[in-house]
Amino acid sequence: MPHPLATSVTALSWPWDSPPPSLTASLASRLSEQFGAGPAYLLIDPDHGDPPGVELDESAGAAFGDGVRHAREAVWQRPVHTLHSSEYRRFTEVNFPYLVQFNEGNDPWLTTSIEWAVQEHLNACAIGTGVYRIGGWVRPHGERSGHALARQLALLMHFRGSDGSPGLARLQDRRVLHLLHQRAGIDWSSGLKGVERWCYLDHNLVLQTLQGAPGVPGFQALPAAAVHSGLLDRSMAVNLAVARWLRSAFPLPENALALVLDKVRIAGQRGVRHAQDQGAYAAEALIDPAFEHWPDLDRLIKTVARFHQRLSDGMDLHRPEWTGKPPDHWRRPEERPA
Repeated sequence: MPHPLATSVTALSWPWDSPPPSLTASLASRLSEQFGAGPAYLLIDPDHGDPPGVELDESAGAAFGDGVRHAREAVWQRPVHTLHSSEYRRFTEVNFPYLVQFNEGNDPWLTTSIEWAVQEHLNACAIGTGVYRIGGWVRPHGERSGHALARQLALLMHFRGSDGSPGLARLQDRRVLHLLHQRAGIDWSSGLKGVERWCYLDHNLVLQTLQGAPGVPGFQALPAAAVHSGLLDRSMAVNLAVARWLRSAFPLPENALALVLDKVRIAGQRGVRHAQDQGAYAAEALIDPAFEHWPDLDRLIKTVARFHQRLSDGMDLHRPEWTGKPPDHWRRPEERPA
């Protein structure tokens, strides 16, 4: 299936340096139509700082005492609702996700936030990793307050590990959200009850939408089945692989996440232990299938593990060994399919 916006951006060589205006305009129009009149909320993850131009004025925050929210409202000139609460004592409010309330679906911040979302994705594609601050755009059913919405989203991210320890599923990172959306089998209609829609951009810069059922929200945590499915543990490797793969291909196929997860699993079976290395393995295997058939691959994996090296460095050194070769290059002629 072609990319929905292929006709408007096809003349631009990938990866783009900056968001194409036609893409930004199209996404802004679609979001405005979906949200219409009434409040909508931008979900921000400030773990690595706020978006450019709206960085928190720390001196202003200090002047308010415990007024991080007030300081952010002064910068945004919009109501702000933090997802932080006393239950998350291990995290500081200044680095915790928050919502910015838009007055209308066509709020001027909407287009700017779309440009941020696309740009941070382009940055990640260019270098193979990156920081994602824009978690998406959320609208509740009815006249619910921003505080209630923030509370619901915060609880949804909360989970208990297999040992009973508390944790946070980083749903404010849209890469994690999309992985769970596509592969975890979560009943989002129930989990997001009271949320009319949660829109975000996926790895192909396509607008995805989660919809909750109308009614009073149940304020529930992420289902245990989703937590213990292994997806959260593999999310870093998957994100790194997708970013690397996107450096050479866009858009990725519809089953990209399934393909990446399979390669991450194979990497683990072959002794690749670290997420960075699993991501590098998965991307290389998908970009150049001959890589997995290279006879010395297992030796390379053992060598980088023994000397605590990065698999990607070893791959860079040996890449000419498999680049451009068919997967059956190392088979004897009589073993190759007719």
